[in-house]
Amino acid sequence: MGKDWYIVCLMHNFILRLDGFPFSVGREPPEGGHRLAIDEPFISRLQFVLERREDGRLWYVNRSRTNPALIDGKPLLELQLTSRDVHLVTIGDLVVGFGTDAPAVFQAVADASPDLYGVSYRGREFGPLLFEHLVEACTKRVFDETATTWLLRDPDQVYNLFELAKRTKPASAAQWLSAV
Repeated sequence: MGKDWYIVCLMHNFILRLDGFPFSVGREPPEGGHRLAIDEPFISRLQFVLERREDGRLWYVNRSRTNPALIDGKPLLELQLTSRDVHLVTIGDLVVGFGTDAPAVFQAVADASPDLYGVSYRGREFGPLLFEHLVEACTKRVFDETATTWLLRDPDQVYNLFELAKRTKPASAAQWLSAV
């Protein structure tokens, strides 16, 4: 029996242990079997499949003809996966990772993803959020100046949400801060 495999996507906030193969990923993966639906318009109905071959090895297989993903930075139709490595699939801004070391997969996905933030506000946590979602939430008064935030790839660095806005996006922050 081999090591457990994990699939991670921060933008859609999941870390799953893969419990069977083939494992289908897409906007509308086929019914039955092991599957994961990712509801994004740029994801194909069946984007890719992770399948275990007769020799026991695990393979990534592209299934999208209209919007093929990159696997480990390359537009490959198939790739044999190795348990010692973290493998990343990118489709637009979406990054999905898989491997046998869940913390390493999480960190690799965080490092390869666009900046994603967590927010703590009134005893609750929100996220992952893109910066523009933070701006929109503050403009709509979902958060106020007591909210704190952190970059998911570096959760030890916690910022006041409004101070972060001033430092990272001064032009949009001025508009944002004047709105709240």
